[in-house]
Formats: sequence, structure tokens, C-alpha cells
Amino acid sequence: MKLQIDAIIVCNAEVSMSNILSLAKKQKLNSIAIISTHLFYPNEKSFLQEQIENIKFLSFADLLHETEMNFIDNKAHQELINVPPIFYVQKYESLINRLKNELVRQKVEESYQAQVIFCLQGLGIERAVWNSPQTKDISDQIKPRVTSLWERIISKLRSSIQLSLYRDGNLSFILLGTAKRIKFQRGARFTLNLPGMLSPVFFSLLKLIKKLTKLRLCCSIHDRYPLADYVFIDGYHPSNYPFSYLGSFRGDITFLAANEFQGKWFTKYGFKVEIRDSMLIQPIFREINNPIREVQKKRVLLLLNHAGDWAAIINRSDTERLIIAFCELAELIPDLEFVVRPHPTSIHFRHEGSKTIQRLRDYIEWLGIRNLKLSNSSLDEDIEAASLAISEYSLTLIDCYQKGKPALIANLTGRRSLMEDYQTFGFYQVETKQEMTEAVSGFFFSPDKLVNIQNRAIHRYNEMISG
Repeated sequence: MKLQIDAIIVCNAEVSMSNILSLAKKQKLNSIAIISTHLFYPNEKSFLQEQIENIKFLSFADLLHETEMNFIDNKAHQELINVPPIFYVQKYESLINRLKNELVRQKVEESYQAQVIFCLQGLGIERAVWNSPQTKDISDQIKPRVTSLWERIISKLRSSIQLSLYRDGNLSFILLGTAKRIKFQRGARFTLNLPGMLSPVFFSLLKLIKKLTKLRLCCSIHDRYPLADYVFIDGYHPSNYPFSYLGSFRGDITFLAANEFQGKWFTKYGFKVEIRDSMLIQPIFREINNPIREVQKKRVLLLLNHAGDWAAIINRSDTERLIIAFCELAELIPDLEFVVRPHPTSIHFRHEGSKTIQRLRDYIEWLGIRNLKLSNSSLDEDIEAASLAISEYSLTLIDCYQKGKPALIANLTGRRSLMEDYQTFGFYQVETKQEMTEAVSGFFFSPDKLVNIQNRAIHRYNEMISG
């Protein structure tokens, strides 16, 4: 039997608690179900529960199973398989959002009968899916700052285009874009920075060079220049990730990797991967060699990844779920310092949203836990100062392994881990708040267990890398 309520509010992280409260008072709502792509922090829930008589919070991730998310990712891939690469990402993200919203709406309507539905748009919400005679758009009440098309065009024109020449044996590579995420063994022979406004002329010239010479035009996977026939793999790309944004690359693209392990996701979907181990630095990991020194720092660091609409298996609420568990852990162990480091791009309007860090700051202040704080240091400083680092899945975890820093994979999503590639070597992972609590407290009581697990995993990994 359906639960009768006054309203359903479908919202994202751009909504403020005052927005919701104002809406509830104006519409005289006493019973509400809030359906969101993010997870409300306890302070946000508390604020609304004190003001609204009957309120229920549900995230998309609460309502969807992993099998359903996988189905959505696979369905989107199959439907868009013939879409030109230049349009693929936009269409893919739009389609998975629509499919997720349709399934969530179906489940919500199986449980609730509401007189009215209030709905936002963006950050995973597809308002069109929720349209009905009972639906009211509340986007005009919440206006996040979104960069306009003209602003993006002007920004591109004002920016510069970087071009660098790299050599590997008798081969020459022209890299379009920055190389900061690519780990080259040797520096560029030369680098040019050209004004963005000259890009049409510049790219026309490159087309001619490409035809007349054997120069390889390249870019990083994050830059995606259409002219490039070769793409350097940078960062970490889980092999159990869906096809997702690989559709933005032509089928004849060759990906360049330091080793076969780095290219697993790409070869899985039929792309050619060329190993350039004489050109790229092998990501060798260091064993933990002084655990007592690490323990004495008495600091636990949470390294947050970011979330967006790039795969149905990704949910914005996953990050907040880990944050809440981490903050509760800080309260349980007052003798240790706990530091939360947000992902630098989390406030992007297509990622977690412009209010992400402010929401986190408000939550930490509301908790008032003296040994819990938000980071204001650089990544290297944070990692160096920490005894133990924790993350769900992130390149920063790999940075920790490379630096010989004790680290913990914390996958509290209830779904498959996107660090699965590293789990196969035996790196330490926890899947519940209880396991995380035991692992952290156990490390500071006696670090041997975590250190032995991580060092054995590092040994296996390095053996694989070295062949």
C-alpha cells in the first residue's frame, strides 16, 4: 500500500535547507519525501526534521541496485554505439541520467502517493522524466552559477594552447595540451604556448604536418584533441569501469601506456594499446619501511575522489557516505587528528556542485569535533603529514603507494570496488564503517597487520610491473 504524503521533492546538492524549508512553509507541507542525487549530511537532516513534521530522505543510490546501474550503463552503450565520438559523452550522460531518473521515479511511485512533485534540474536530475500534472519546477528558486557558452568560448580564446615535442628512440611525438599528469622519463625537447585565438590556423597547420611527416600527434586522455591519433593514458582507469567516455575516442586511436596493467580498461573494449616503457615512467610502489614513524604522526587523511554523470555506477552520494563515516570515526577516536581533503574539482558545476565544499565545511563546524578539520594544505603536504590515508578510489591512493605511505581502500558503497585492479594484488580494503574503524584503530595500536598486507601487495604489484 502506498504511503500518502503531501509532496515529493526531487533535488540535488545545489538546494539549500532554507530553500526546502521556505517551500514547505509556503506550500504548507507536513509530510515530504526528498529524493536526491546526493546524500544529506546529519546537520542538514536535523535542521529540516526540527521544522517539518514528517520527512523522509532517499538518495538515488538508496533506490537503485548495482545490477540496475550496470544495466543502465550497458544499455546506454548499446544504444549509442554508432554515435560519432564528438557527440558521444554528452549523449551518454544524458541517456544514463534519463534512465536512472525513470527507474527511480518508478520505485518512488510504487511507495508514495503525493499530491505534488517539486523538481529541480541538473547534477543528475532529469526534470523532464518527473513531469506530470502534479509536477512543479522549482529551478527558479535555486540558481547555481553556471558558466555560459559564450563565457566558455571567450575563455578558450583567451587561453593558450601548449605544444611540446617528445622523442622516443627514432620516433617524434607532438603533444597537444599539458603534460602535467603524464609521467615522462625525459622532458620535452621544446614547448610552445600559442594564443587560443590562433587555434583555427594552428590546427590547420597541424593537419598539414600530419599528412606530410611521420610525427605522431598526441594528447592526454583528459584533453581529447580530435586531431590526435595517439592518446597518453594518465591517471587511474579501473578495468571494471563501464565503457562510459571511451565512446568519445575514435576506434582507430592508439593509447600509449607505461605497461599492460595501465591499459587493461582500454584493451577490454577493443582499443589498441601501445606500450611505451622507454618513454614513460613505470609507477613503481615503495614498501612501508618505518611504520613507527608514521604512527607517531597520529593523523588520518581522507582523500576524496569526485563524482559526476560519467557513468550510472557512479553516485554523488557515495562521497558523502564515506565523509559521514570518517567524521563519526573522528568522534570515536579523539586521540587522533582526522583531516578531510576534498577533490579539487568537486565544486565544478558538472561534478558535485558549487556548494560541495561549503556544505562539508558547515557539517564539520556543526559537529564541533576538535580533532576533525578540513585540509588547507597541498596534496604532498597532506600525504607527508598523515600516518594513514583513506580513499574510495583515487589516483591519490596510488600516489600513497608510490610514496610508501600506509593507505586504506574504503568502499562503503555496497557495490563493486573501482580499486578492484589493486585488490587483486591484496591491497587492504574495507567495506563497512565497522571494518574501517577496526582497521584504523588497529593500525595505531599495532601497525604490523596493515603494513604486512600492504607490503606484500606492493611486492606482487612491482613484480608484475617489472615483468
